[in-house]
Amino acid sequence: MEKKEIIKIFLERGTQLDKKSLDFFSTDENRVQEFLDKAKGLELPPILSLDFVRKVLAERKVRINIIKTFQKRREEVSVSDISSVLNKRYEKISSLLGRRLELVNLISINKIGPRTRKFSIIGMVREKDEYEKSLTLEDKTGEIKVFLEDELLLSKIVEDEIVGAICSKKEDSFFVEKIIFPDIPLKKEIAKSKEEVKCLFISDLHLEKEFKREYLENLYNFLERNRLDLIFVLGGISPRTKDVKDFFSSLPKTQKIFIKGKNDANPDIDVLKLEEFAFLEAKNVNFLLLHGKLVEKYLKIFDNPVNTLLELLRKRHLNPTFDVRLCSSDETLLIDPVPDIIACGHFHTPGYTNYKGTTILSTGSFLTQPIYWIINLKNREILKLDLREKL
Repeated sequence: MEKKEIIKIFLERGTQLDKKSLDFFSTDENRVQEFLDKAKGLELPPILSLDFVRKVLAERKVRINIIKTFQKRREEVSVSDISSVLNKRYEKISSLLGRRLELVNLISINKIGPRTRKFSIIGMVREKDEYEKSLTLEDKTGEIKVFLEDELLLSKIVEDEIVGAICSKKEDSFFVEKIIFPDIPLKKEIAKSKEEVKCLFISDLHLEKEFKREYLENLYNFLERNRLDLIFVLGGISPRTKDVKDFFSSLPKTQKIFIKGKNDANPDIDVLKLEEFAFLEAKNVNFLLLHGKLVEKYLKIFDNPVNTLLELLRKRHLNPTFDVRLCSSDETLLIDPVPDIIACGHFHTPGYTNYKGTTILSTGSFLTQPIYWIINLKNREILKLDLREKL
């Protein structure tokens, strides 16, 4: 839509646009009708300022439902607590594995006898020996050592995770033919919203350190000119209270969700603040949002942030190697429900992929590559926001 058409539309409604308002509407013509719909019944001023336009448009609220978030760790954890957590984890993930059709002739470990030749089991990885290429799998009835000759696959398996194994007997030893992870179902439809809902995922500005000020200026300039409905800030802003306050106060009056990193200051600001990670739902789309510190140790195994998140999604757990320090929050670490979007900060490495209907994002940083992502929930299109470029 050309500017003269926009001017005509507003003149017909008895008002004019100042230069900033006209520029704003010309960058996103969909906002014209949205503004007019929201302004019905309002007495419009003779000249519309950008502040007035934003105020009218800001009335739109997206309902955010918190499904689950990080639970604070208990200081004391007993042996019975650990046993209870591991049993609940085993029951949940084994139930997911039990639906996998590949696990034919599924039996418990104590049913494996001298004549058993080919079978499937579900077990927790109690021990992994990369030298002899073996796994010790354990279920509620016993344990068994199996050999896995695929070194690459063996390297991706971590202790304490729960897997399915299709096995066969050769002489007096059991060999794994295939490992089955809990994984996620192949979705028939990609979850979308009925109307346009644009989400920005940003993190790791590290305002306490040296960075190019133009990145911040480019960000504010972009936000001034473009409509966003949700801004997800995935931590790494600053340990200084003033930095965090100034940053959020400089953002437009858009809904903001702040996943605090461990070192972020915690000032009193009018945003939804959550720690470490959260499962949320908005407009029929499920989000898993992480700062990223929690999954850092898996980066050494899976090479890059996006692949790390993908492999943890397949394992259906954010921390499959049991950590007694996270014992009290283990149930929330299960990746359930299946997220439609996973977004993570902390690693300073931008990237994305799509896996069985789930979009996986890793954000950049002001210290490395200031590349961030925007997703329109209506069509699930991913747009790159590169703050090295003037916007």
